[in-house]
Amino acid sequence: MIRKEKEKLSNYLFLKDKFPYKNKWFKVLILKTYLTKDIIINLVDIFENIFGDIAYTATDNEIIIIYFDEIDFSLEEVLLSVSDDFGINILGFSMPKIYANNNNFLEIYELYKKYIFNKHQGYFTISDLILEAMVEYNDIKILKAIVLDKVLSNPQNETLILAMFKNDLNILKTSKKIYMHRNTINNRLDLIKRESDLNIQKFQDAVAIYNMLKLK
Repeated sequence: MIRKEKEKLSNYLFLKDKFPYKNKWFKVLILKTYLTKDIIINLVDIFENIFGDIAYTATDNEIIIIYFDEIDFSLEEVLLSVSDDFGINILGFSMPKIYANNNNFLEIYELYKKYIFNKHQGYFTISDLILEAMVEYNDIKILKAIVLDKVLSNPQNETLILAMFKNDLNILKTSKKIYMHRNTINNRLDLIKRESDLNIQKFQDAVAIYNMLKLK
């Protein structure tokens, strides 16, 4: 990607300029490590091969990669492999889906800088950030408004989530209690995961969702 395009992306992310691409939404992977020009080029090449179509910009010690497709593999395993191959410590943080016309990147990024950035290394997701931010009511309120925006726009999703909690996250028990077919529940849970990057059937993600829903 040419320098002018990287500047356009940076201006969109940090200055909220016009989105420079045609896609309706994107996801973000931030890589924090010791950066040289060669490392940047190599890391971008690796993730371009993994994600396909990407865009990126770089700060002093971060590469911010945006990609436009859902993935079905473990980013944590990829980062561990890359760290081993390069012999460097990498901190990775992934954001949930961000819609281009409702740019919430900067709000999440500022909370990432506050709670995740100073950690030494490892892979962190939005649920990690939510749990770290629980110490500050205003911060978790910001995350709830962003992460659950699309999810809670349909009241049936909140009803389903609360029913899942009451039934030990068991789909069959939930199905019987709220008279919803298991396939419908699975489809809704998949939609919730796609929109929020939170899988209610994973303990940490369930805790993150539960704590956000407790906020009024």
